Amino acid sequence: METLGATRSEQDPCDWIWEQPDWRARLRLDQEDLGVIWDSAQPPRSCSYSYRLPRADVEAALRFGP
Repeated sequence: METLGATRSEQDPCDWIWEQPDWRARLRLDQEDLGVIWDSAQPPRSCSYSYRLPRADVEAALRFGP
């Protein structure tokens, strides 16, 4: 997550905040997948990515944003 520029939450080590110029996302490292909530989208948009997906594909989807 740090390589993407995300910052780990002080309240929960499984939560990360990733801010970009046009949007902000909360990334949640769960047991079976990576959950994402884009806070800046109205209404907030969420999705999850399986850990079975290639890392490059997940990073590309995350960089695309909401």
